[in-house]
Amino acid sequence: MLKTKRQEKNGQWFRDQVREFLLRSGATVQINRCHEFAILTKLGTLQVNVYPDWIACRFDDVPRAVAVIGRIEMNPCSGKWNHLFDQSYFQTKESASQAVATIEVEIGRYLLSPSN
Repeated sequence: MLKTKRQEKNGQWFRDQVREFLLRSGATVQINRCHEFAILTKLGTLQVNVYPDWIACRFDDVPRAVAVIGRIEMNPCSGKWNHLFDQSYFQTKESASQAVATIEVEIGRYLLSPSN
């Protein structure tokens, strides 16, 4: 949980940047669904919710995702593949941009085609 006004502002910026990345990468917005976005990946559909300091992800095809990502990096039963960031990432916009870059790399490696 972000505690200061600066962290909250940088967290909102992070959330907006990750949402833009997902849309540029072909994600669709899901209305009235459990997850905010769905994006097709090499491992099947990835469901995504974006928060100011973390990203909640879940693969629909759990066995396929576990075979590539591994049982340690994700939940092998539910398909959850979450990305949480410490408050220190949100002290400055520069450090928040590092969190955005991390998400772009982590999700980007499994995209069907590179984002613009």
